[in-house]
Amino acid sequence: MKVNADEEAWALYQRFVDRFRTLAAPPQRVTPDEVGQAEKALDAYFPASLTQFWLKQGCGAMPGVAAAASVFPRPADAPPPFQRLLSPGEIVAQVKTPRFAFIPAWIYYDEEDYRGVDVERDDAWKYILPIAVDARGRWICMLRHYNVEIDLPVYTFDHQAGAIAEVARGFDDLLQAYLRLPQPR
Repeated sequence: MKVNADEEAWALYQRFVDRFRTLAAPPQRVTPDEVGQAEKALDAYFPASLTQFWLKQGCGAMPGVAAAASVFPRPADAPPPFQRLLSPGEIVAQVKTPRFAFIPAWIYYDEEDYRGVDVERDDAWKYILPIAVDARGRWICMLRHYNVEIDLPVYTFDHQAGAIAEVARGFDDLLQAYLRLPQPR
């Protein structure tokens, strides 16, 4: 029996939620209208993987992620912990507060003006969008894109240090990396 890609993704999302969301942290539902309004406000599109997750599982606290990502010894390829998956509206609200940082050339891309050089200091939200946050205010982000049909790389952004680093090839890859972490004892 052949399973289609959507069913595989939904099964991944369910495994992630079953492991990392607790009954004490019920999900906040997300509607297609909320996603569309946020995309319009941001003048950018969310990748289908994130949108599908929101529509199937909602957003909100994921208390089990931080515990799983803090296992010791921590695997070298362990993704960074996060506390809360943001809603589309929360993303719109967050990008209203500029977060200045060094923007590496590999993240800066404008089809009409690709300079191939680092941007010494600019508002990071012009290039990336926050999708999750940890207890210390460090962000899990996706590339801000204006015409996307594919999954986008996932980055960490520590706005205090001004550091941006890639952590996964896409949202689904990020969830799979968390699921590979050992269970905390």
